[in-house]
Amino acid sequence: MKSTTQKFLSFFILTFFLFLGFVNIAKAQFWTEDFALINLVPGGSANGYVGVNGPWTETLTGFNGADANKFFISCTEAGMQPNNCGAACPPVPLPPPTPFIGQSLHVGSVVSAFSPAFCPLGDCGSIYWAGFPPVSDASTEVRAESPTIDCTPHTNIVLTFNYLEFGDASLDNAEVWYFDGVNWSLLLDMAKTSCGDGVGGPCNAVPCNGLTQGLWTASPNIALPASANNNPAVKIGFRWVNNNDGAGTDPSFAVTQIQLSSSVVANTITLGNLVGPFCAGATASLPFTSAGLYTLGNDYTAQLSDATGSFASPTDIGTLTSTANVGSIPLTFPANTPTGAGYLIQVVSSAPNATSATIGPFTINASVPLSATVSANPGSTICPGQCVTFNVAVTNGGTAPTFQWLINGVNAPAPSTLDSLYICTLQPGDLVTVNITSSLSCVTNSPSNANGLVIQGLPVSTFSVSLITNPNPFTICAGDTARMFAASVNGGPSPIYAWTVNNTLLPGINNDTLIYAGIPIPITNNTVICVIGASSIPGCVTNSPDTLCDTITVIPSVTPSVSIVADSTTICVGGTVVFTSTATNEGTNPTYQWFIGPNAVPAPQGTSSTFTATSLVPGDVVSLNMTSNASCLTTPTASSNAIAINVLPFETPSISIAPNAGICPGQSITFISTATGGGLSPQYQWFLNDTVLVGTGVNLTVNASIFVDNDTLTCNMISNYPCLLSDTAFSNAYNIQLLDPAQINLGDNVSIFYGESYKTDPEINGPVSLGDFLWSPDSTLSCNVCFNPVATPTITTPYVVFYQNSTGCIARDTINVEVKPNYEVFIPTGFSPNGDNINDVFYVRGPFVKSVNMKVWDRFGGVVFESPYINYGWDGTKNFKDLNTGIYIYYITVEFLDGVNKEFKGNITLSR
Repeated sequence: MKSTTQKFLSFFILTFFLFLGFVNIAKAQFWTEDFALINLVPGGSANGYVGVNGPWTETLTGFNGADANKFFISCTEAGMQPNNCGAACPPVPLPPPTPFIGQSLHVGSVVSAFSPAFCPLGDCGSIYWAGFPPVSDASTEVRAESPTIDCTPHTNIVLTFNYLEFGDASLDNAEVWYFDGVNWSLLLDMAKTSCGDGVGGPCNAVPCNGLTQGLWTASPNIALPASANNNPAVKIGFRWVNNNDGAGTDPSFAVTQIQLSSSVVANTITLGNLVGPFCAGATASLPFTSAGLYTLGNDYTAQLSDATGSFASPTDIGTLTSTANVGSIPLTFPANTPTGAGYLIQVVSSAPNATSATIGPFTINASVPLSATVSANPGSTICPGQCVTFNVAVTNGGTAPTFQWLINGVNAPAPSTLDSLYICTLQPGDLVTVNITSSLSCVTNSPSNANGLVIQGLPVSTFSVSLITNPNPFTICAGDTARMFAASVNGGPSPIYAWTVNNTLLPGINNDTLIYAGIPIPITNNTVICVIGASSIPGCVTNSPDTLCDTITVIPSVTPSVSIVADSTTICVGGTVVFTSTATNEGTNPTYQWFIGPNAVPAPQGTSSTFTATSLVPGDVVSLNMTSNASCLTTPTASSNAIAINVLPFETPSISIAPNAGICPGQSITFISTATGGGLSPQYQWFLNDTVLVGTGVNLTVNASIFVDNDTLTCNMISNYPCLLSDTAFSNAYNIQLLDPAQINLGDNVSIFYGESYKTDPEINGPVSLGDFLWSPDSTLSCNVCFNPVATPTITTPYVVFYQNSTGCIARDTINVEVKPNYEVFIPTGFSPNGDNINDVFYVRGPFVKSVNMKVWDRFGGVVFESPYINYGWDGTKNFKDLNTGIYIYYITVEFLDGVNKEFKGNITLSR
């Protein structure tokens, strides 16, 4: 036998191979057990193992000795694809492709005191203890049983699995069993599998000799009995038997990838003929046939679409609980179904789910009730001998309803089959009714008898009309609306009214109320308005129509107004202000209310036309509301203008002075005053050592040359603020301390030639490191904030420097740098165009040169070079060919920057 250690070592070999075989899975596969990798530790008993489908159990089916083998589910024997040699699982799961499926269900040895060297810890994979008679009994008859498998709604079920099996001939053997919910029965005694020539996979098949690894093999397709069809209580079991003869083999038995599949049977529903149209609320019967298997509790449900044929929200209109493949479903169309011509019907089943094709479209007409209302013109209350026309208003009568009028239950005189009845022979107490038959097909109560009218008799009476005006007497303001109300005696249920203004009829106003705003006839003083009334009882009333008039008195409308003035708008705290009002259209007894403050608080004492305020505070605003009692006001209350009172506190003026900077001798300095309580236009007077200065403004600007150290500067301010405790303020005495002056001297003006530079050399009266400098213009200076920059002007330039010393005093000076023309040029006496980049080209150079025209001849008078460009020199060639060494003659004309031209000629030596 192979040792357990050999099986675990197989993992390291398997990592170098891809699995070559697999079990073909039927398309209708519905149950699989792969024994998921719950752990990688040996000793996992199959009894109580819970996989993805539920718990497995182990049942003893015969005699089992003290050291009987048992079923394990663990990784000591890995579940593999076909054509792979047995091996243990790898320490960690491997990604595909790999021959490993997971753990396996296998027969293995238990811990035995008689075989510690064989399998001391138990479960060493699919190898088993064969016993050691008579001291150790390994007799085994045990079955590993699957969880319950629900096979509904599956039929023609096939079982497949991967397995390996050897055992000792027919004495040690494995079988597959089947449970139908009641009994267990043998399905198949599987054929012994071959063995493999290695560990892991893939490997080659070799004959089993009891010492080699098993070869994983796919089982045949094993058909389950018909009792498995649609059976919810199926189980699959694997039974192992070995005797106790001491002869055992490697392997025993192992299985994985157990699968159940079934043939696919399509469930279909076909609907029979159904003839419409239908009325809402009607019933019908829908025949159908179906194909496929339908299980217990199946409902065939008929569904109705909406009127557009959509089943987004179908309506159930009938259900048949049946498993049969033929039948009829009773239908009831809901009574509230809207009328439509696009309804469709389909049928769905519940066990299993299937949906038929739709039938239709069908027209469904809404079921409606027939109703009618009888009316009489002029009414059912009549005078003796009065003619009446009865009309019937029909709802849901169709296009051609039929009528039969009845008087006291007897057919009325002809013609009495029209939709109206005209009769002049009615007596008080007669009952007039009509029977209607609808021509619609979906009416719930046809024929129907309409509610009748009982004729009432009227006595003869006298009609009269009366008027009520608002106001009374009839006096209104100009622009107001006139309101009149009419009442009548013996006017009947609906007397008729008409209104006139100055004998002109007002169209469209025919009720008992007139609300008239003067359109189209204006209301002026003495306008006459009349009402004309008529009774609604024809033939039974005298004095109908009747007329009554009234005359309107119109008063013009006025608008009140009020304004106020104050005897003062600026006061000191505690001052008194008197406010006086002027009003128009105030009436005979107007009322007043004065308001104070930004929030318009009513003044308790301010209820007369004048108001005296003695306790106003800053920010107070005074206003007045006047309410008029005049007649015909456009608005009763008028608001005055608002007067803001400036309430000033009493103040004592003050002033202080200080310069805006340090005082440098000879420089301009400004002294700034800061004052309070000065009013709008105070006056100022400045003093130097008690001597009056010219300055009278709020600030004083003077040249510091008027000061000497320890001078005293003061300022007096005379305030024009209205609420003063004192009108004059005296400033602090400012002691004058002059700062050290700044001095700088740039020396005399200088001259330089064009292209030269000049380094400035200032003289100052203080340390350079403590001063600040600013030069301009700075474009031709090496630095504009340093002590002595270098100037390189191209034209004559005056330079200005500002110097500020450590006390803040400033001095300035100017130096003029004159730039003279420089007519010097450099013309070499020889050059060597040998490619060493040193003196390879014959050029003319000079700082003041603007342009150069050069011409060179050889000693025979031939021109070898000519150029009008300053930067294009002779490289010792002619027509791109090197010339011989020697002496050549040049003639050069130079134009300088100031326009002066000079000529230069001589010899140039070419050497290489």
